[in-house]
Amino acid sequence: MAALWTLGAVDVYVDSLARRKNAIWAEIDIINATATTMHYYGAKSAVYRVRGHLWGRADIDTLEGYCNTSTSRTLAGPNALSVTTKLKSLDSTRIPDKTDTTNELFRVEMELVVQ
Repeated sequence: MAALWTLGAVDVYVDSLARRKNAIWAEIDIINATATTMHYYGAKSAVYRVRGHLWGRADIDTLEGYCNTSTSRTLAGPNALSVTTKLKSLDSTRIPDKTDTTNELFRVEMELVVQ
């Protein structure tokens, strides 16, 4: 079964996808005031947290290579999702499978910053 999601050239079977967006605010607390004054300075890029799994150590090596460069990669998925991102972090864990010694299955968690 083919994966529905890709990051660059890597197929990923996505189990969860979360998106976060933070504004940049300065908070000024004035002496004897009863409220905080807020100044808006802009917003940070959206961040995707992707959890899933993939087959093969070569794909892990490719994702680690994405972390080693400043090149943007496209996260593509169902419902016409296609966003240009940079891979900010990658955690991978090999899942042992004693029934199949020809493949390696990895659980991955990635943080992607939208560009």
